Amino acid sequence: MSEIANPVSFPRSTGALSLVTPHELAARAGAMVQTLREREAAAVAARQISRETIADLQEAGFFKVLMVAEDGDGQPEPYNFLLPRSDYAVIDTWHTMGLCPTGSNDIVVDNAFVPAHRVIRERDMYNLACPGHVLNKSDLYRIPFAQLFNRTVSTTSVGTLRRALNVFVEATRQKRATYTGLRLAGDTTIQEAVADVMLTLNDLELRLSSDLAELETRAASGDWPIERRAQLGHHTTAMVSRCVEAIDKLMLFSGGKAIYTGNVIQRAFLDIHCARAHAANNPFPYARNVGGLAFGFDNGCTDL
Repeated sequence: MSEIANPVSFPRSTGALSLVTPHELAARAGAMVQTLREREAAAVAARQISRETIADLQEAGFFKVLMVAEDGDGQPEPYNFLLPRSDYAVIDTWHTMGLCPTGSNDIVVDNAFVPAHRVIRERDMYNLACPGHVLNKSDLYRIPFAQLFNRTVSTTSVGTLRRALNVFVEATRQKRATYTGLRLAGDTTIQEAVADVMLTLNDLELRLSSDLAELETRAASGDWPIERRAQLGHHTTAMVSRCVEAIDKLMLFSGGKAIYTGNVIQRAFLDIHCARAHAANNPFPYARNVGGLAFGFDNGCTDL
């Protein structure tokens, strides 16, 4: 077990996330940044985050098996199962070009019985009719699950792009062209690329802030028109595609050093492209659904 680099400490979690304010969570996340960066190389090499990091995340207050079953009419329907560790095997399949530390290996569940109290139907989450809604009255539980989960899948790319931009600007500030000796920072094409990436980040961060505020307001009022849910769902699924376009520009102007393993721009490039491969980050079906609703067609998506 490797030594913990700059371990972080928080007040012991009570297990009730609702007792921690958003500002406290943001502060705790900020306090972990430097430690996570110091553990980054080891996590990439191990293809998973360390037990120490998992413990830190749990203590900070941050934190399902998904499969398709059949409903009563024989149609396939996604279900979520909570399984004890003894009921599944982890298969080491996570050999990827990016997102290496996530350790998203396959699992195998063989003939396991799952009692009803450890099952949640995707349909119930979509309809805001889960058994837990009876007990949990906070507005947080009145936000459709997909509106939160899909944002956890997409917003990491925004943070990755922000870091990549900061590193790119600092690395390019005094960098000179190999043959001319001119400062690359004076290249107007590179200046335009940086401006474009800044604009993308500003757009995405403002959209995220606006959407989160709207989710809070709608949760309090219970006002969830399907057309708006579809639009909000499309907002988050489209984020990573814009991040892909932006990181491609930074990679294009990062030069030969960016092809070496461990380069921050390269890692961001690979991670964002891999994030785009997630089903929840494919904007096209969500966009088609928004457009279809605008023309009077029925809603064709429950991941909203």
